[in-house]
Amino acid sequence: LKLSYRDFLRRLCERAAASGEPLAARDKVSFRVNVKASPAIPPSIRVAPTASPVLLVVDGESGDELEQESKVSAAVIAETKAAQAQKSAAYASVAAPLVLLRKYLSQDRWVGAADGSLLFEDDDVRYPLSTPTPLRAELSAKAELLSLGSLFLVALLRERYQGFATPDLLDSLSAKRIRAQNVPPLLDFLLGRSTSCPLLLPATRTKEVPAAEPADLLSVLGAPRIASSSASNFPPVSSEELSTVPGQAEVEDDQEAEADSAEEESSTEQVTASSDQESEAAEETSEKGVPGRSPPPPPPLPTSSPEAEQAFSEGETTARMPP
Repeated sequence: LKLSYRDFLRRLCERAAASGEPLAARDKVSFRVNVKASPAIPPSIRVAPTASPVLLVVDGESGDELEQESKVSAAVIAETKAAQAQKSAAYASVAAPLVLLRKYLSQDRWVGAADGSLLFEDDDVRYPLSTPTPLRAELSAKAELLSLGSLFLVALLRERYQGFATPDLLDSLSAKRIRAQNVPPLLDFLLGRSTSCPLLLPATRTKEVPAAEPADLLSVLGAPRIASSSASNFPPVSSEELSTVPGQAEVEDDQEAEADSAEEESSTEQVTASSDQESEAAEETSEKGVPGRSPPPPPPLPTSSPEAEQAFSEGETTARMPP
């Protein structure tokens, strides 16, 4: 294998921990291999049997060497446990479900839903479909957070989302319908075609998202998982990457404030227009009167003086006489 004893032991500990037996590689082992007789072989290709069994013994070292290797073994096991604890904490971060979903989709790796969970096979982890993510349904401070199932459905249906995202399908994936204008930028972000998305929460509001609740796949599959062939083709996601919301540095609070301001202005304009319409309707009603009632009497004519009446009479007469 061209590995040092320490590297070999570290790899052995990692494999043992992944199979649920973290202490399986603690002790040295000696074993004997017996070569059994093979089934009947034609005489033309028969080979003479081995004269004696092959004996493989992994021991025979001095006490000092055994003590030194025991210390190395304990140190490697401690390092492995610490690394796994750090990785487990990273999988429970707010960003982890979104990071994994973008990784799997952009690399064309399999990801699926079963029993109310979204499964990431290569990482041996699953999350509830209802897990909140740092993405909003609208570009507004009051917008609802999108669930992991909502993101998965967008990635699943893609350009057919608006026509095929039925209420039953949304309910089955704990998903919320997303407006048509928000689907293209969200899809580009999930598939890795863009580095950010306007629906991302600003960094100052990430603490509003509850921590994720990861679990292993054993309870879903009912048997130990067999590592997929694609897992070896991709490097594992680091703990630092799992704990960082992708593209969040490009989202600023100003965008959210502008969206809220535009929304408030739109609401104010609607209220003003509605008030104007109500005022006009009230004026029309007052002018026409209430149906079924007689109109109010006209105001009394102003009284005129005798001089004004005489002037009016003369003017009228003059108007009737030919020039």
